[in-house]
Order: sequence, then C-alpha cells, then structure tokens
Amino acid sequence: MGRRVHEHRREIRRLVSASGAKNPRVFGSVARGQEHPQSDLDILVDFPVRTYGLLPLAHLADEISRMVGVKVDVAASEASSPPVAATALHDAVPL
Repeated sequence: MGRRVHEHRREIRRLVSASGAKNPRVFGSVARGQEHPQSDLDILVDFPVRTYGLLPLAHLADEISRMVGVKVDVAASEASSPPVAATALHDAVPL
C-alpha cells in the first residue's frame, strides 16, 4: 500500500468512521502497487447510500484528499455497478 496511505492510515480510518462509513479498503493502482506521482487514491467503503445519499462520501473524499495531498475517490460498495464493484473488490486491501 502507498506510503501516504500507510502514514495516514489511522487518521483515514477515523474519518471514515466519523462519516458513518465502515470497512474502508484501498483499491486501484495504489492497492496493486502500481501507483505513480499522478495516481489518485481510491477507497471503497460500506455506506448506506440509499439512506444518506452520496454527499457525505464527497465530503469524506475531500477531507482525506487534503490530508494525503492527492485526489481521493470514495466509492460505496452498494452504489457501484457490478463490474466496477467486482474489480474494486478484487484489488481491495483493507485499511
């Protein structure tokens, strides 16, 4: 897992929990060890999107992005399309 993620792991987990999300997992190039300087950070979480919408996840992504210094995308496992969810789950590394 990327250096920035490792350095901020505890704080990322705290922010995820405070947002009401659970089970944060890194996926994409960072999880595969293929990150480069322009890589973003992709995080998959369990979050009741049907109840609370996507706005809390957008705020969470912004908070994490400010902390780690790269663009962050936060995806909810229940809101992802089946092909995207399958790929994310295949790559996923628990935080």
